Amino acid sequence: MLARMGYGYMAWRTRIGVLREMFGQGENTWVGPTLDHIIGDQLERLDRNFAHEIAKGCPRAIDCLEAIERGDDLGSSHGFMYAYAVEAVLDFMAYPLDNAALYPTGVDYDQLVDAVLEDCGVKSLRLSTFTYGKLPFRIPMPDDFPGYGHMDEEQVRRALAELDACSYDTSDHVGEAIACMHGWLRSAAEHSEGIVAFFH
Repeated sequence: MLARMGYGYMAWRTRIGVLREMFGQGENTWVGPTLDHIIGDQLERLDRNFAHEIAKGCPRAIDCLEAIERGDDLGSSHGFMYAYAVEAVLDFMAYPLDNAALYPTGVDYDQLVDAVLEDCGVKSLRLSTFTYGKLPFRIPMPDDFPGYGHMDEEQVRRALAELDACSYDTSDHVGEAIACMHGWLRSAAEHSEGIVAFFH
């Protein structure tokens, strides 16, 4: 991904149905071992970063992925670890989208962007979708970071049509952020894919 300092958004285009099939179905018992083999280093880095939480009972990153995969009752705790583990999977299997205008941003930056989108008459796209949204499958809600969200393929097409019909000013940072999201939508629509994004 591009710039990784401060708060901001990381986004990928991917087939949302494939993610749903991989996780939460209780059928794909190969996913956990395969991912552990392929992205084990990234998952171990998460474990090291949150060793103090693991010592207090938080599951390891690979345990999170395997629990999602099995369709376990995940409870309501340790949502941050589930979310970061899923992000590691996306970083491996999905196509990263240009986030240059959305990394770094402020914590409440989505409010500024969403206000301009609303003024433009765009109803199907909000940056806050990727801050306070959901993944294509259930995980516990983090108490704090990361934020995340997704748009499926139909939502992408609808939002792109609305944004294509909108005239917005790209001379300031908010306009640049909207243009960045416009690029996300175009790329995803061209490949008949959805979008998943994380904020932290």
